[in-house]
Amino acid sequence: DLHRATNITNDLADNDNDEWIESCESYYSIADIGLSGSVFIAAKSSANPTNLADTGANCCMTPNLTSLHSIELLREPITVGVAVKGDKDPTYSQCTHVGSLPVLCDDGSHIHTRCFYNPFASDTIISPQAIIDATNDFHSWKQTGRKFGMPGTLEFVGTTFTKTITLHQHNGLYYCSAG
Repeated sequence: DLHRATNITNDLADNDNDEWIESCESYYSIADIGLSGSVFIAAKSSANPTNLADTGANCCMTPNLTSLHSIELLREPITVGVAVKGDKDPTYSQCTHVGSLPVLCDDGSHIHTRCFYNPFASDTIISPQAIIDATNDFHSWKQTGRKFGMPGTLEFVGTTFTKTITLHQHNGLYYCSAG
């Protein structure tokens, strides 16, 4: 609810997170911000969504079908048991489509990666390992985090080039801009 979201936003702002709050407010509708347990979550508006860089994920997944290109319906839905929002049984959550997700790099180019659509996904999740496994362009990846909420980076390394993505930290998680 709006009152609760405002209190959360004020609490975060009081803790010297003004920069993150400003970027959050540009990506999220303030009325959509909520708290589940001790984890801060925000339901994205359709404008300028962000992607969670998840080094432990084995695939890319999004709750936003409109962010995908070349979308195909899966012959059989794939059940997902983690990274889902709400209090439903996690086995209820299923990926129903697959498409190409453009991930914006710092140089303005995009890395296009296979991404599954799941309307119950908690966020758009970017898996660096899934990206390099799906292409011959890159042979390794590296994520760098920093203290005090400073931006980090996600780098995809190829034989003759490196693509870098700036990451913004919130609650120990790193997010990048959508493409």
